[in-house]
Amino acid sequence: MLKFPTLTVSVIFTLLLLFVSFVLGLIFDMVGLGEQDKPNMFFESVISAIYYFIIWILISPVFETAIFQLIPYALFKRYSNFDRNRWITIIISGFFFSVVHLYSIYYFILTFLGGIILMYLFLMRVKINEKNAFVTVALTHMLRNFVSFILICLRLC
Repeated sequence: MLKFPTLTVSVIFTLLLLFVSFVLGLIFDMVGLGEQDKPNMFFESVISAIYYFIIWILISPVFETAIFQLIPYALFKRYSNFDRNRWITIIISGFFFSVVHLYSIYYFILTFLGGIILMYLFLMRVKINEKNAFVTVALTHMLRNFVSFILICLRLC
């Protein structure tokens, strides 16, 4: 297996997550769901923007990586035939990740796919180093949220 640096892998998977968001947005627009089913996010002030920046980009990705990647990995590794149930772990992780992001059907589907990608990334990186897997997924999640944050800020200008 090729060993790429954490930042390189995080950037590649962030681009994949953004591509999935873009394609899903196009599909929702084509079927007529469009913007009304996407969560309405805005900042009332600079203070709220700073607050959301800290929560979305610095804190949530770390906690969510622990809850939705590290814990399912540890549980399935310990209590099941992990090699046979790898995809079950990925799908369950993606499902629970999407449940806590249940702002709309669009966001549920988007985060389900994102959760699957993040868990796949975690399992891919855990083969190299378990700590590295955690850092890679948290960093990827942070980068994805950072791009979303910037896009929201640009839309408000």
